[in-house]
Order: sequence, then C-alpha cells, then structure tokens
Amino acid sequence: MTERRQMNFKLIVWLSAALVLIGTGFNAVPSFAETIHYTYDDLNRLTAMEDPNTGGVLYEYDEVGNRLSKSFVFKAWPLNVVLNDTAGGMVTSTNEDIYCGSSCLATYSYGTLVTLIATPDTSYNFTGWSGACTGTGDCTITMDSSKNVTANFSKKTFTINASSSPDENGISPSGRIEVQYGDNITFTIGSKAGYTLADVKVDGVSIGAATNYIFYKVISDHVMTAVYACTGPVCPSGFTLEGGTCHRLAGCPGGTLDAQYDLCVHDILFICPSGYTYVPEQSRCEAPPVCSAGSYDTSRDRCQKPVNKRCHDGYIYAVTQDRCEAAPSCPAGGLYSTANNRCEAACTYSYICSLDDTESGGWSNGHTYADYDTCANNCSQTTACTSKPDPVSGSEVYTCPYGAENTCDGSHNCTRTGSCSAKIPCNCPIGYSWNGAICVARATCSQGNFDGDNDVCYHSYIPSCDTGWSFAIGSGASGCSQKASCPSGGTLSTKYDTCYTDSTTDCGSGYTWDPDISRCRMSPQCPTGSYSTTSDRCETAAISCP
Repeated sequence: MTERRQMNFKLIVWLSAALVLIGTGFNAVPSFAETIHYTYDDLNRLTAMEDPNTGGVLYEYDEVGNRLSKSFVFKAWPLNVVLNDTAGGMVTSTNEDIYCGSSCLATYSYGTLVTLIATPDTSYNFTGWSGACTGTGDCTITMDSSKNVTANFSKKTFTINASSSPDENGISPSGRIEVQYGDNITFTIGSKAGYTLADVKVDGVSIGAATNYIFYKVISDHVMTAVYACTGPVCPSGFTLEGGTCHRLAGCPGGTLDAQYDLCVHDILFICPSGYTYVPEQSRCEAPPVCSAGSYDTSRDRCQKPVNKRCHDGYIYAVTQDRCEAAPSCPAGGLYSTANNRCEAACTYSYICSLDDTESGGWSNGHTYADYDTCANNCSQTTACTSKPDPVSGSEVYTCPYGAENTCDGSHNCTRTGSCSAKIPCNCPIGYSWNGAICVARATCSQGNFDGDNDVCYHSYIPSCDTGWSFAIGSGASGCSQKASCPSGGTLSTKYDTCYTDSTTDCGSGYTWDPDISRCRMSPQCPTGSYSTTSDRCETAAISCP
C-alpha cells in the first residue's frame, strides 16, 4: 500500500483583473483561494492539488511512474431553500434541481449560476426573498459558498367598506374591515330611534331591508351600505324621546345628584401628605413609623434589629453554632488529624556512614547525613595506591592499602565504599514528639478555645451596632435599637405606635365648598341641552327629519 503524506503551502496571489485558472482541457474555474493543499505519495509524486473553494486536480500514475491521467474534481456547495409558509406557494429553479415543497436542498459546483422562481398559491401573495436573495423578482445566485434562501408568502387580504346613512350608527361592524382570502364575515343591521331601515346595498345592488348579511368565501373587495329613512323627530345619541322632548340622566363626575338641591354633591376630601392615610376615627392622617433597617418594636417604641456578629481575624461566623470558628493551628511540618484530634507529622531519619573496617583515619567513617541518598553518595574513601618494583620484571607494581579486594585504577588510586544505616531514633519536626508510631503535637488556637468534638477553634462573637444604632437596654432587651422616624415631618405617637399629622381639605376638580349644605357642590352636567329642575334630568329639543 502506498503511504501518502500531505503538505500544505500558503500561496499569496496578488490579483487585479486577472484570474487564476486551474486545469487544462477542462472548464476553467476562477479561484481566489489563499491556501492550496498539495498531496504527494511516498515516491514524492504529486497526486492531488486541491483548492478549498473550487475542488482540485487528481493525478494517476502507472507502476513505473508514468503519469496516466489528471482530472478536475469540482467542490460541491449546498443551496438550501425554505418557505416561510409551506401553503403559500412553490419555489423552483430553472435547472429543475429545486422544487419546493418536495425538494428544497441541492448541491452545485463552484461558480454555478442558479435562478430561483417563486410562484404563489391562488390565496397568497409573494412578498419577497430573504437570505442570499432580496427583492420580489427571480433570484439568481452564484454558488461560491453555502447559500440559504427564504421565500416569503403572505395570505391575500380584501377590504369591505361598511357604512350607514345618515350616520354610522346602524351597521356592525362598520368602517374599513379587512378579511383574509376565503374567510366568511357577518354584518348586522340594527334599528335606530326615529328611523326605519329602508334598504341595504351590497356592491351597489339592493338586497332589501335585510337585518343581517354574510359574505361567504371572500375573494375580492366589497362595499356595503345601510340606508335609513327618518320617521319623525330624533334625539342626540344617549338621549331618549319622551313627550316630544329628549331626556337623559345628568352627569355628576366624582359625586351624586342631590335632587333636593338640584346639585351634584360629595363630602369634603381630606388630603394627607405622601405616605399617610386619613383615619376618620382620629380625624387626622396616620402612617406607620419608619425604620432605616429592622422593624418597629411596639413594646419598646423603637426600631429594632439584630446585632452585628464580628469575629477576630482568621475566624468566620458559623450560623449553626452561633459562634466564630477557625481551623486549628499546627506547628510547621505537620497537619491536623480530625480522626485523632491532634497535629501529626512524619518522622524523618538521618543516616550514618560505616566503612567495612574501623580505621580511625577514615574521614567518612561515622559521618551522619540528613537523607539516604546524600549518605550513599558520600559514604566512600579514596587513597593513593602504594608501589614497589616487581622483582622479576622490574616494573612498578601498585597495591591498594585497603586490602586485596580493592583494586587500583588507572590513576593509581583505590576507593572503598561503606554502608548507610538509619540512625535511631528518628527526628520529629520542632514542636512534635515521637509517640512510638508518629510525631504528634497539640493543636493550638490563636483565640478562644478548642472544640475537639467538632475539630475547630472557637470564640464567642463580638456584638456591635451600626453607626446611629445602640445596644437595646431594658428587661429582656437584645439587639440594636434606634428611634423611629416619621414620613413628611410627622409626629410619633408611642401611645398608638403610629405617626400622625394634620390633614388639609379640598373639594376636588369642578367642585366648591357650600357652607349652607356643608358639602362640596357642582351643577349637574349635560352633554347638550340643559338640566331641568322639574324632571331632574338633562333635556334638549328633538331634531326634525331633514
């Protein structure tokens, strides 16, 4: 099997109006790629040259290395078409690859021109493209990357103008009514005081004095008119004809009609500052006391809140224990053991070097080292070998003073090596002692006491109050307290545990104070005509037929 390796080269192409064309004997396709990938086989022969946008050229060779062929492979780019309403119509392409709704996805070679055509359903309008296309005409796309296109359709709407004569009060609904394609809509033609329904016309054609009409499956605009004939005097809207005169109840905004005085009246209004409510039983404005924090304590007539619970440095307040807590401290070199409620550290051994013999001059004999590796690296002794002539050959013969088991090296020196052994007892870190199994020390606390059950240091919290607050005093008192305030400069009544202030009086818009009846008064209001003190109603003359 031929092993292949891929090499990537950065090719910077400076272009003005020129095009880079790939392939010979094929449809040349313009490429603007900055990166071209070259692939070689294990004989260092070019097998492929790929442009990430357009595709590439493939090369084939025979067994002896002759190039047999080269072929251009176009890169395929997807075109995805979406309809915002699948019932709205159809999208097709001139090359017949796109046919929405059965197929809305197709792939094209780099540079292919695709034209999309939107055809709306009978009941819809095509409102335009979005995505890779805009406008409402045919959409032409150059496939140089992945493309997404949305065709937008909206259902057709039609207008029905409904009116009545001589005024609009008669047909319902009235005015300009919009109806979607194929929908039904019902109109009701009602009666009017002083009029009789004379005729109803639909698109200019009379249908008689119909009291209702239904447009079925609307597919066009329409006009509908109801014509009324005057039968006698008529009243303005809201009035009723009675005895030749039009009547209606008088209006009293914010009050009631007092027929005895022929006036609109209401009681005086008691106005309180913001935050207060008028209390009739006390004839004053009242509000709850204001606390900047906490809540008002009616038993002490003051604002009350819990104290701040401060801890020493290194301690944190623990809510569940209601105290300050910190981790126990241990001497350097160890850690606290929650299983044994103590500080524990590893015991370290020093090592002593011993040589095989006991010569007093051996400098490494009996030396102590902090660890085994240091001991092993230094537990040796080197000396010069002694020499004397060989009686037979006459050459110098060297002998190691440490014994025949040690040989002389090329420099006429010999070395003997000792052994390292642990020195008993082991060494505990400062502050720890050996208990026969491990180095131990007692845990300490920078403040307070040690709780062995919970493995923590603890102390009682330090109570404090914020600026402007003081510790509560008195029997059973706790927490911090502060004098309550009142909104808008009121006065605090400790008897009633409330703030109070005086009210002001007013009659409100359109009313004036009448001392004779001790109430606020206003003349009865009529939209037209005048108020009749005889009938206690608004009256106006009936209108004759035009």
